[in-house]
Amino acid sequence: MSRVLVTGATGFIGGYLAHRLVALGHDVRALVRRDVPDLEAAGIRPVRGDLRRPESLLPVLDGVEAVFHLAALRDTWGTPLDRYRQVNVVGTSNLIAAANVAGVRRFVHCSSVGVARYPGRLDVDESDPYRPASSQAAYHQTKKEAEQIVREAAWAGLMAVVVVRPVITYGPGDYGGMVARLLTLLARRRFLWIGDGQNHVDLVYIDDLVDGIVRAWEQGQAGRVYILSGVRPWRMQEVVEAACVALGVPPPPPLHIPVGVARMVAWVTERVWGGMLGRRPPVTRDAIATLTVDRGFSHTRARDELGYRPRWSLEAGLSKTVEWMREEGLI
Repeated sequence: MSRVLVTGATGFIGGYLAHRLVALGHDVRALVRRDVPDLEAAGIRPVRGDLRRPESLLPVLDGVEAVFHLAALRDTWGTPLDRYRQVNVVGTSNLIAAANVAGVRRFVHCSSVGVARYPGRLDVDESDPYRPASSQAAYHQTKKEAEQIVREAAWAGLMAVVVVRPVITYGPGDYGGMVARLLTLLARRRFLWIGDGQNHVDLVYIDDLVDGIVRAWEQGQAGRVYILSGVRPWRMQEVVEAACVALGVPPPPPLHIPVGVARMVAWVTERVWGGMLGRRPPVTRDAIATLTVDRGFSHTRARDELGYRPRWSLEAGLSKTVEWMREEGLI
């Protein structure tokens, strides 16, 4: 049994990971800024600390053998770059410095495939260089900077550092995630095709991703980056069709809005809603990019070195997600 610290345990992926580590018999601490009774009830020990306050981190790390760093400011339209940087970059720098002082032996950092996303390719792997993001620019820029900080610590030999890069992750509990939003639109008959639906999107079910993170901790080579993607990239049309089957609703009308037209409309709504009204726009260019950019990622390295093999089919994962959304009254 190991004593481990999970940051971001109140979030979607971090919460699943913390529960999995408890189930595996580990002594799990969760970095929190407030009381979280649900964590304690699940056998996870909440410990107070703030990534932005380095003096608060050393006591949290006392006796900790491994850190799983998943806390990040998630992409939210209108958030300024400085706010992302304070949490995603400065917070990561503070944590890894404190972990080194505390003698933590292993550090698993959760990054994003968005730091090196190449539109039009379905085989992007860990050898591809960093690339400016085509969407969610501030979020992915700061995730890249955070990953660089962590990898510099690995190159310095301060501790055994492993980086994981998940693709879009979905499953029960992901309030407001890409797949949950898509299911809501389809269930309410509000989905409109943008583009021809032949572009690819890479999705991984939450249980598969958490399995990959645990394997990276247990078997990952120090200094390595591992992409944790799904079974294969899916055409957007396949995703929508499978989602409609899971929901038990007819497919959306075949009317397709050209991507260029949709981006122009989004540009206008961003300025009207965001600029004039000060509210989140109903459609954004980032959301359109998520649905229409063609991309896919290879988990060959994770398969060969970690034994990572995603097992959840798209159909099974969507069915479980729909079941949860109905139980929660979301659809």
